[in-house]
Amino acid sequence: MMNAAVLKQLMAGIQADRSAYAELEHLLEAQLGAIVHCDASRLASLAESILQLSATLDGSRCERERLLLEALGVSRLTSIEQVFMRLPADIATRCRAHWEALCSKVQHCQSLNTRNGRLMSEQHGLLTRVMFGDEDVYVSA
Repeated sequence: MMNAAVLKQLMAGIQADRSAYAELEHLLEAQLGAIVHCDASRLASLAESILQLSATLDGSRCERERLLLEALGVSRLTSIEQVFMRLPADIATRCRAHWEALCSKVQHCQSLNTRNGRLMSEQHGLLTRVMFGDEDVYVSA
């Protein structure tokens, strides 16, 4: 059985991360708008905000892992199921729901980030071709 204080701290961290990922989603959507409008100054500002929030989220992940390793008395966490198995069924069900909601937010933000990266890459390629032409335009047949 996990200590109630540790469980409370863990759940508060998960809830805080869910809120932070909602903010990251907002930033990534704003980044898309800046990409579409080729707004370099807005892109730079958003990139800084995204990097700061990502660092905060990574710190939270590290703290959650440290807390779980300490609470479980293990040196390596192989699965979050290790945590859920040590909880009463009703509490495990609620914790699992919060964890799955967090995982869903993470995956959604990853897909938005991938989308934005692809769009920026495509724009860069297009602008490069417009400015410098294709290398094979004047190649003799």
